[in-house]
Amino acid sequence: VLGAGASRTSGIRTGEQLMAEWRDYLVSRGGGYIDECARDIGLPRKEYADIFAADYTQKNEDYFTLFDLRFAGQPAAAFAFLEKEMAGKYPSYGYFPLAMMLANTENRLVITTNFDSLIEDSLFIYNMQHPLVVGHESLASYISNDSRRPVIAKIHRDLLFRPMNRKQDMLKLADEWKQPLSNALSKYIPIVIG
Repeated sequence: VLGAGASRTSGIRTGEQLMAEWRDYLVSRGGGYIDECARDIGLPRKEYADIFAADYTQKNEDYFTLFDLRFAGQPAAAFAFLEKEMAGKYPSYGYFPLAMMLANTENRLVITTNFDSLIEDSLFIYNMQHPLVVGHESLASYISNDSRRPVIAKIHRDLLFRPMNRKQDMLKLADEWKQPLSNALSKYIPIVIG
């Protein structure tokens, strides 16, 4: 199970860093702009007012609110931002042992919340292997862990399939993932990285 922290050493900024940038951007545009963005997405003032208080301390749970406000009414700009953030990034050294394990052992399944392609890039760079990337819940049944090639299950979708990056997307796992993940986790003991 690979989390967002694994991408940081490859130059992809953390959620905390992105939140600071988005908050600074919104603050620089002014309170009227923030209120307008909130109206566009139907966000009540009580759900964001404290984020823009002078004594604000950043909290992880504010990620989705800041993302939604920063890209209110601009879904294409949101995905373009994420694409630009991940463009030209190269797998850091930590991806080497992961790629070697995936390519040379029976441990061939990665379950990740990441949108980036660092795992698949490392498999190709270090092993000349193409993994099966299951980047959308409609493909979830393909994660059967009896495959002879590494499988990457992107439970928040791949960058190219409208990644799930909004609060309502995170409220629950897509139903299509439940049985395939249950089957996989009944055969594997998860190791959490990142």
